[in-house]
Amino acid sequence: MKKANSILVFFLSAAMLFGCGATDTEYVNQAQYKEVRYVSIFDSYDPKDEKTMENGMWTKLEDLEDEKEFLSYFFTDQSDMEVTEEANAKLYMGIADDKYVFVALMSYEDTEYPKDAYGFKYSLDNYTVVAKYDVTKKGDEVYDTILSPDGSDYHDLDTIKPLLDYQEKEYFKDANGKIVKIKYDSDPFEHGTYNSTGILYYDSKERPFYRDYMITSGGRRCFYFYDGQGALSRIIDLGGMPYKGLKGNDDIAIGVDFEVYMFER
Repeated sequence: MKKANSILVFFLSAAMLFGCGATDTEYVNQAQYKEVRYVSIFDSYDPKDEKTMENGMWTKLEDLEDEKEFLSYFFTDQSDMEVTEEANAKLYMGIADDKYVFVALMSYEDTEYPKDAYGFKYSLDNYTVVAKYDVTKKGDEVYDTILSPDGSDYHDLDTIKPLLDYQEKEYFKDANGKIVKIKYDSDPFEHGTYNSTGILYYDSKERPFYRDYMITSGGRRCFYFYDGQGALSRIIDLGGMPYKGLKGNDDIAIGVDFEVYMFER
Protein backbone atom coordinates (compact mmCIF):
# COMPACT_ATOMS: atom_id res chain seq x y z
CA MET A 1 0.00 0.00 0.00
CA LYS A 2 1.41 3.35 -0.99
CA LYS A 3 0.75 6.58 0.80
CA ALA A 4 -0.37 9.32 -1.56
CA ASN A 5 1.92 12.28 -2.08
CA SER A 6 -1.16 14.13 -3.21
CA ILE A 7 -4.77 13.52 -2.28
CA LEU A 8 -5.64 13.89 -5.96
CA VAL A 9 -3.31 11.26 -7.39
CA PHE A 10 -6.23 9.54 -9.13
CA PHE A 11 -8.18 12.75 -9.64
CA LEU A 12 -5.93 14.74 -11.95
CA SER A 13 -6.27 12.90 -15.24
CA ALA A 14 -7.59 15.56 -17.57
CA ALA A 15 -8.57 13.00 -20.16
CA MET A 16 -10.87 11.17 -17.77
CA LEU A 17 -12.19 14.24 -16.02
CA PHE A 18 -12.86 16.54 -18.94
CA GLY A 19 -12.61 14.42 -22.06
CA CYS A 20 -16.09 12.93 -21.73
CA GLY A 21 -19.23 14.38 -23.25
CA ALA A 22 -21.27 16.78 -21.15
CA THR A 23 -24.98 17.32 -21.36
CA ASP A 24 -26.17 20.37 -23.29
CA THR A 25 -26.28 23.63 -21.36
CA GLU A 26 -26.45 27.34 -22.00
CA TYR A 27 -23.01 28.33 -20.81
CA VAL A 28 -21.78 31.90 -20.67
CA ASN A 29 -18.21 31.57 -21.90
CA GLN A 30 -15.97 34.26 -20.44
CA ALA A 31 -12.19 33.92 -20.56
CA GLN A 32 -11.63 33.82 -16.80
CA TYR A 33 -14.57 31.52 -16.08
CA LYS A 34 -14.39 27.74 -16.10
CA GLU A 35 -17.03 25.05 -15.61
CA VAL A 36 -18.15 23.33 -12.43
CA ARG A 37 -19.18 19.81 -13.47
CA TYR A 38 -21.42 17.61 -11.38
CA VAL A 39 -22.05 13.87 -11.02
CA SER A 40 -24.49 12.15 -8.64
CA ILE A 41 -24.54 8.36 -8.32
CA PHE A 42 -27.83 8.63 -6.44
CA ASP A 43 -29.46 9.28 -9.83
CA SER A 44 -28.23 5.86 -11.03
CA TYR A 45 -29.76 3.85 -8.19
CA ASP A 46 -32.55 1.50 -9.22
CA PRO A 47 -34.67 0.14 -6.32
CA LYS A 48 -35.40 -2.92 -8.46
CA ASP A 49 -31.68 -3.61 -8.98
CA GLU A 50 -29.82 -3.88 -5.67
CA LYS A 51 -26.45 -4.11 -7.44
CA THR A 52 -26.73 -0.47 -8.52
CA MET A 53 -27.15 0.61 -4.90
CA GLU A 54 -24.09 -1.37 -3.81
CA ASN A 55 -22.06 1.42 -5.44
CA GLY A 56 -22.77 3.52 -2.34
CA MET A 57 -22.29 1.96 1.12
CA TRP A 58 -22.10 2.96 4.77
CA THR A 59 -21.29 0.98 7.91
CA LYS A 60 -19.78 1.35 11.36
CA LEU A 61 -16.43 -0.37 11.87
CA GLU A 62 -15.67 -1.85 15.27
CA ASP A 63 -12.14 -3.16 14.60
CA LEU A 64 -9.44 -3.77 11.99
CA GLU A 65 -11.12 -6.91 10.68
CA ASP A 66 -14.29 -4.92 9.94
CA GLU A 67 -12.14 -2.36 8.13
CA LYS A 68 -10.47 -4.99 5.93
CA GLU A 69 -13.82 -6.58 5.10
CA PHE A 70 -15.35 -3.24 4.10
CA LEU A 71 -12.39 -2.36 1.89
CA SER A 72 -12.73 -5.72 0.13
CA TYR A 73 -16.04 -4.58 -1.35
CA PHE A 74 -14.15 -1.91 -3.29
CA PHE A 75 -10.56 -3.09 -3.82
CA THR A 76 -9.38 -6.56 -4.79
CA ASP A 77 -5.69 -5.66 -4.45
CA GLN A 78 -4.45 -3.33 -1.74
CA SER A 79 -1.64 -2.14 -4.02
CA ASP A 80 -4.33 -0.42 -6.12
CA MET A 81 -5.15 1.93 -3.25
CA GLU A 82 -3.73 5.35 -2.50
CA VAL A 83 -4.12 6.32 1.14
CA THR A 84 -4.25 9.79 2.68
CA GLU A 85 -4.75 10.65 6.32
CA GLU A 86 -5.68 14.09 7.62
CA ALA A 87 -7.48 15.21 10.78
CA ASN A 88 -9.47 12.17 11.98
CA ALA A 89 -10.16 10.83 8.46
CA LYS A 90 -8.48 8.18 6.34
CA LEU A 91 -9.20 8.19 2.61
CA TYR A 92 -8.66 5.35 0.13
CA MET A 93 -8.78 6.22 -3.55
CA GLY A 94 -8.19 4.29 -6.73
CA ILE A 95 -9.74 2.69 -9.79
CA ALA A 96 -11.45 -0.71 -9.89
CA ASP A 97 -13.64 -2.31 -12.55
CA ASP A 98 -13.18 0.81 -14.73
CA LYS A 99 -14.73 3.01 -12.05
CA TYR A 100 -13.32 5.52 -9.63
CA VAL A 101 -13.33 4.35 -6.02
CA PHE A 102 -13.58 6.57 -2.96
CA VAL A 103 -13.61 5.16 0.57
CA ALA A 104 -13.65 7.42 3.63
CA LEU A 105 -13.17 6.27 7.22
CA MET A 106 -13.81 8.77 10.02
CA SER A 107 -12.92 7.97 13.61
CA TYR A 108 -14.38 9.69 16.61
CA GLU A 109 -11.94 12.11 18.19
CA ASP A 110 -9.21 10.53 20.35
CA THR A 111 -10.35 6.95 19.57
CA GLU A 112 -9.31 4.57 16.79
CA TYR A 113 -12.59 2.65 16.75
CA PRO A 114 -15.48 2.71 16.11
CA LYS A 115 -15.31 4.43 12.71
CA ASP A 116 -17.93 5.60 10.25
CA ALA A 117 -17.12 4.10 6.85
CA TYR A 118 -18.39 5.20 3.45
CA GLY A 119 -17.49 3.57 0.14
CA PHE A 120 -18.40 4.43 -3.44
CA LYS A 121 -17.78 3.36 -7.02
CA TYR A 122 -18.61 5.95 -9.66
CA SER A 123 -18.06 7.09 -13.24
CA LEU A 124 -17.52 10.58 -14.63
CA ASP A 125 -18.96 9.81 -18.05
CA ASN A 126 -22.27 11.64 -17.71
CA TYR A 127 -21.60 14.89 -15.91
CA THR A 128 -23.75 18.00 -15.97
CA VAL A 129 -22.44 21.55 -16.05
CA VAL A 130 -24.15 23.13 -13.04
CA ALA A 131 -22.11 26.30 -12.51
CA LYS A 132 -19.12 28.42 -13.54
CA TYR A 133 -16.43 30.11 -11.46
CA ASP A 134 -13.60 32.61 -11.81
CA VAL A 135 -10.44 30.52 -12.19
CA THR A 136 -8.21 33.50 -11.35
CA LYS A 137 -9.45 33.65 -7.74
CA LYS A 138 -7.64 31.91 -4.90
CA GLY A 139 -8.66 30.43 -1.55
CA ASP A 140 -12.09 31.23 -0.16
CA GLU A 141 -12.58 33.90 -2.85
CA VAL A 142 -13.37 31.10 -5.30
CA TYR A 143 -16.73 30.42 -3.63
CA ASP A 144 -17.81 34.04 -4.03
CA THR A 145 -17.44 33.74 -7.82
CA ILE A 146 -19.50 30.56 -8.32
CA LEU A 147 -22.53 31.33 -10.49
CA SER A 148 -25.11 29.38 -12.46
CA PRO A 149 -24.18 28.93 -16.14
CA ASP A 150 -26.50 31.81 -17.13
CA GLY A 151 -24.80 34.16 -14.65
CA SER A 152 -27.45 34.09 -11.93
CA ASP A 153 -26.79 33.08 -8.31
CA TYR A 154 -25.93 29.40 -7.92
CA HIS A 155 -28.73 27.87 -5.85
CA ASP A 156 -26.59 25.17 -4.16
CA LEU A 157 -23.71 27.40 -3.10
CA ASP A 158 -24.55 27.15 0.61
CA THR A 159 -24.43 23.35 0.30
CA ILE A 160 -20.79 23.19 -0.82
CA LYS A 161 -19.28 26.30 0.79
CA PRO A 162 -17.17 25.38 3.84
CA LEU A 163 -18.55 28.11 6.12
CA LEU A 164 -21.40 30.61 5.90
CA ASP A 165 -21.45 34.19 7.16
CA TYR A 166 -24.46 33.78 9.44
CA GLN A 167 -23.05 30.78 11.33
CA GLU A 168 -21.75 31.11 14.89
CA LYS A 169 -18.18 29.73 14.95
CA GLU A 170 -15.80 28.37 17.58
CA TYR A 171 -12.17 28.05 16.48
CA PHE A 172 -9.75 25.35 17.67
CA LYS A 173 -6.00 25.74 17.09
CA ASP A 174 -2.92 23.61 17.70
CA ALA A 175 0.13 24.56 19.75
CA ASN A 176 1.54 26.49 16.76
CA GLY A 177 -1.60 28.57 16.34
CA LYS A 178 -2.84 26.77 13.22
CA ILE A 179 -6.56 26.19 12.83
CA VAL A 180 -7.37 22.47 13.13
CA LYS A 181 -11.16 22.67 13.22
CA ILE A 182 -14.11 25.02 13.53
CA LYS A 183 -17.37 24.10 15.21
CA TYR A 184 -20.37 26.02 13.92
CA ASP A 185 -24.11 26.28 14.28
CA SER A 186 -27.00 28.50 13.27
CA ASP A 187 -30.60 29.14 14.21
CA PRO A 188 -32.68 26.38 12.52
CA PHE A 189 -35.83 28.47 12.78
CA GLU A 190 -34.24 31.31 10.83
CA HIS A 191 -31.97 29.41 8.43
CA GLY A 192 -33.47 25.89 8.34
CA THR A 193 -32.21 22.57 9.68
CA TYR A 194 -29.98 21.73 6.69
CA ASN A 195 -26.36 22.25 7.79
CA SER A 196 -27.54 23.95 10.97
CA THR A 197 -24.65 22.46 12.96
CA GLY A 198 -21.31 20.89 12.07
CA ILE A 199 -17.52 20.73 12.35
CA LEU A 200 -15.11 21.86 9.63
CA TYR A 201 -11.73 20.10 9.83
CA TYR A 202 -8.59 21.63 8.32
CA ASP A 203 -5.64 19.84 6.70
CA SER A 204 -1.97 20.29 7.58
CA LYS A 205 -1.78 23.24 5.16
CA GLU A 206 -4.61 24.96 7.05
CA ARG A 207 -7.16 24.50 4.24
CA PRO A 208 -10.70 23.16 4.60
CA PHE A 209 -10.38 19.36 4.44
CA TYR A 210 -13.78 17.99 5.31
CA ARG A 211 -17.01 19.07 6.93
CA ASP A 212 -19.09 16.83 9.20
CA TYR A 213 -22.57 18.32 9.31
CA MET A 214 -26.18 17.52 10.13
CA ILE A 215 -29.29 17.60 7.98
CA THR A 216 -32.88 16.62 8.75
CA SER A 217 -32.36 13.00 7.64
CA GLY A 218 -29.02 12.43 9.38
CA GLY A 219 -25.35 13.27 8.95
CA ARG A 220 -23.34 14.15 5.85
CA ARG A 221 -19.67 14.70 5.03
CA CYS A 222 -18.24 17.12 2.50
CA PHE A 223 -14.60 16.74 1.38
CA TYR A 224 -12.45 19.38 -0.34
CA PHE A 225 -9.61 18.50 -2.73
CA TYR A 226 -6.83 20.62 -4.21
CA ASP A 227 -4.47 20.30 -7.16
CA GLY A 228 -0.67 20.49 -7.06
CA GLN A 229 -0.79 24.29 -7.04
CA GLY A 230 -3.20 24.36 -4.11
CA ALA A 231 -6.24 25.37 -6.16
CA LEU A 232 -9.65 23.87 -5.39
CA SER A 233 -10.23 21.05 -7.86
CA ARG A 234 -13.03 18.91 -6.48
CA ILE A 235 -15.71 18.68 -3.80
CA ILE A 236 -17.30 15.39 -2.73
CA ASP A 237 -20.48 15.55 -0.67
CA LEU A 238 -21.91 12.30 0.70
CA GLY A 239 -24.14 10.69 3.31
CA GLY A 240 -27.72 11.13 4.44
CA MET A 241 -30.30 8.39 4.77
CA PRO A 242 -29.35 5.08 3.06
CA TYR A 243 -31.93 3.11 1.10
CA LYS A 244 -31.71 -0.36 2.72
CA GLY A 245 -29.42 -2.99 4.22
CA LEU A 246 -27.10 -5.10 2.10
CA LYS A 247 -28.50 -8.54 1.37
CA GLY A 248 -26.67 -11.03 3.58
CA ASN A 249 -25.10 -8.32 5.76
CA ASP A 250 -27.53 -5.89 7.35
CA ASP A 251 -24.65 -4.15 9.12
CA ILE A 252 -23.87 -2.47 5.79
CA ALA A 253 -26.36 0.03 4.37
CA ILE A 254 -26.57 0.64 0.62
CA GLY A 255 -28.00 3.33 -1.63
CA VAL A 256 -26.07 6.14 0.07
CA ASP A 257 -26.01 9.54 -1.64
CA PHE A 258 -22.75 10.65 -3.29
CA GLU A 259 -22.13 13.84 -5.28
CA VAL A 260 -19.00 15.14 -7.02
CA TYR A 261 -18.32 18.73 -8.10
CA MET A 262 -15.36 19.05 -10.47
CA PHE A 263 -13.70 22.42 -11.02
CA GLU A 264 -12.34 22.69 -14.54
CA ARG A 265 -8.78 24.01 -14.81
